[in-house]
Amino acid sequence: MAKLTITDFFLLLDAPLRNHAWSWGAITPRSQDVVFRVWNDEMRMFHGKRHYRLTLHEKWKVLDPRVKKGYEERMLHIDHAFKKGRSFFVYCRADHLDAIPRKIVGYTNHVVGLCESIIQDDAQDFWGEETRIMTISEYQGIFPQNSVP
Repeated sequence: MAKLTITDFFLLLDAPLRNHAWSWGAITPRSQDVVFRVWNDEMRMFHGKRHYRLTLHEKWKVLDPRVKKGYEERMLHIDHAFKKGRSFFVYCRADHLDAIPRKIVGYTNHVVGLCESIIQDDAQDFWGEETRIMTISEYQGIFPQNSVP
């Protein structure tokens, strides 16, 4: 079977992207969880725990309109995830690490990360703590019966 597009993968996670071109994540309509796209190369250890970058304010200050929409949506998702107390990660790979915006050339389709804590670093950027890695069936199992297609 062919690998799903990342847009279709988000649908599998019950997290339809608002816009497949500029959305960096989505909110699941039934459980109201945020599912973030994160870059696999933007992991950092804080207090012995793995965290993935959610913002990079310094680079995103001057943005073209396409990137700006994704950034604004990301800030709303971070606020929502703070209130919810958990979110999830889809791990993405970029073609060129220094590109803005980056282009996704691949993603991990057999697991998602569970995030139960978001912190800020000294530059005021947000980082989500990877609490654990879950298989897709584990992810689907945490929701009420028949909640994820």
